[in-house]
Amino acid sequence: MKTLPPHRKLLVPLLVAVAAIAAGCNDAPERTSMNVSPPPPASTPAAPTDAPLANAGAAVGDAAITGKVKAAMIAEPGLSALAIDVDTRDRIVTLSGTVDTPVAKEKAIQIAGSIDGVSSVVDRLTLKM
Repeated sequence: MKTLPPHRKLLVPLLVAVAAIAAGCNDAPERTSMNVSPPPPASTPAAPTDAPLANAGAAVGDAAITGKVKAAMIAEPGLSALAIDVDTRDRIVTLSGTVDTPVAKEKAIQIAGSIDGVSSVVDRLTLKM
């Protein structure tokens, strides 16, 4: 029978001890919360703030519409979308800039009007000379 050197004999109990300590580290002691009562309710309710939120929602909606219009124009072959500015306010899309042909102008207007959420399109596009 082969005997282990003294330093090897201590290795197994040391590894068992390290494993036991490591397993116990995951057991955090239960924390108790301080019994703090919530603040009392306000004596008068706060004034409604629907108007600023509605404006913020409209701004986000307008930005989304602008993004959708630009994306649709970029995806359209033969339409120079980078030369067309798109601005949306209260779901009204305004197109400005220059286009190469009357067909491109009509296509841009048609694309903008086809986007969900657009109420109308204002055409300020000009033809390149």
